[in-house]
Amino acid sequence: MKDQIKINLQELVHSGIISQEQLEKITAFQQEKRRLAPNRILMLFGVLGATLVGLGIILIIAHNWDNFPKYGKTAIAFLPLLIAQGICLYTLIRKSDSDVWREAAACFLFFGIAACIAMVSQIYHLHGSLSGFLLIWMILTLPVIYVMRSSAVAILYTAISGYYLLQSFDNRNDSSFFTYIGLILAVTPYYIMLWNRDRAGAALLILHWMIPLSLILSLFKLISEGTATVAIFSALFILLFQLGIFLFHRGHVKFYSSYRLIGLFGTLIILFIGSFTDAWTEISVSLSFSDLWMSYQFWIAIGLWMIAIALFYINYRSREISLNYAIHLSALAAFPLFYLGESGITIAIIFNIMILWIGITTIVRGFRSDSLSTMNLGICIISTLIVFRFFDFNVSFITRGIIFVCLGIAFFMANYYQLKQNKKND
Repeated sequence: MKDQIKINLQELVHSGIISQEQLEKITAFQQEKRRLAPNRILMLFGVLGATLVGLGIILIIAHNWDNFPKYGKTAIAFLPLLIAQGICLYTLIRKSDSDVWREAAACFLFFGIAACIAMVSQIYHLHGSLSGFLLIWMILTLPVIYVMRSSAVAILYTAISGYYLLQSFDNRNDSSFFTYIGLILAVTPYYIMLWNRDRAGAALLILHWMIPLSLILSLFKLISEGTATVAIFSALFILLFQLGIFLFHRGHVKFYSSYRLIGLFGTLIILFIGSFTDAWTEISVSLSFSDLWMSYQFWIAIGLWMIAIALFYINYRSREISLNYAIHLSALAAFPLFYLGESGITIAIIFNIMILWIGITTIVRGFRSDSLSTMNLGICIISTLIVFRFFDFNVSFITRGIIFVCLGIAFFMANYYQLKQNKKND
């Protein structure tokens, strides 16, 4: 490829399109760009190497731990931390332009902090819970992300913050949910900074999935009886879907971004749950106005829903509504239906109509835009709706078999027709 590019550039020089001086500038620019480009393989092995070295030191010390006096144990506890800080300081002074050095040194310090906390707690018999250890670890680690500009530590920080929340799932009324949200918000500025700096980076792609999934994980902490649980998940999925569209049309994410996919399929799952009559006997609980007024889950759901409406309005004003209006309007309308009382049959019928509307309009849009993926998505939505209705009605196996055969034929004919149209257009 390099030789081909050189030949093309030389041809441009010979043709008089560019001068020899411009050719030299282009060559110098490419060489400088290649020099500054991070070696991702080397960076990966650097991070893994720093992690293995840190874990190896911990294991070696643990094997001979009982043979050390208390003051020796204390010195050893701080030794990995001091060494890691020294390496980080050297990196900032002498190797600040090297992504490999920054990521490896930051990871070494990340595990050095954990080792120091754990060993000091063991030496002086400081009692505490695993969730408390993880929280202190993440708070002390947070400055490392910004000082070292380390994406690897940001990913580890987000993952272990999620593990911290898992440790407190048994306690529904504690403050760990808000603590967890605070931890995620604390890393969000670096996430945005990385987004503006390197939109094609692998670390950013991982964070694109980890951030929304971590927010979904946090909502499980708010699970309670009645409609509150489903409603708050519905509001978050709507918000993620609208946010994905908003970011895509401004060039910040790809078409099939994590926000868009998670929001879309999460919204469809909520709609399918609402399409079951029996589901409303489980989730529909009559709540008084005072109960809703005093429920912070309700106000969180309302806040998410209102932000989603604002994004929908912005997308609508910009003429940037993707797929079709059926998905957007159904998703936004589904949220208040969870608070409309115990009329399960009527609301279930409304949910079925919305799903059918989404499926039909998606198929039509797929045909009009010559998009096989969009058309197949619509067919899958309608097929899933038909299959799920088998659970509500007593249908014989012969009837079900005929319906499945018809669905298979419809899949085949629709794709065959679409491929034929694509070839004709080409």
